Amino acid sequence: VLVVHDGVIPKKGRHSVGAQRQFARDLGRKVNCQVAVVVGHVGPAGYLPLALRLYLPGQWLRDRGPTVERT
Repeated sequence: VLVVHDGVIPKKGRHSVGAQRQFARDLGRKVNCQVAVVVGHVGPAGYLPLALRLYLPGQWLRDRGPTVERT
């Protein structure tokens, strides 16, 4: 059986691609994390993930243009 579900990858920082404070259904609350869409196979031997695609929140998709660090 193929299963499609969301996968939550908790993060402590904000520098991982797609990481931000968002609702994690598995945890039942908002946490700083990455969310992915996962396709897995469930069979007699158990669960095997086959593919994973990172979900990017809208904030990560907006073009903020070049950034300049000021010292």
